[in-house]
Amino acid sequence: MDDREQKIRDRAYELWVQEGRPEGREGEHWSQAARELGYDDAPSSDSNEIPRIGEGQNAPPAISPGAVPPPD
Repeated sequence: MDDREQKIRDRAYELWVQEGRPEGREGEHWSQAARELGYDDAPSSDSNEIPRIGEGQNAPPAISPGAVPPPD
């Protein structure tokens, strides 16, 4: 995972916690985090798409921000 993706993931997690940990809004949180951090090429909240690590290389899907505990 590159530094950009980790920053987006961490911010998306913060947004998820701030909103009371709702289910099914991973794409919205990811897109909002990417926009806040200035990454213009992130998927839009309409797409409900979360980028996958190593997509196209038989890699497992990335874990959504709400599916992992906060960093130590």
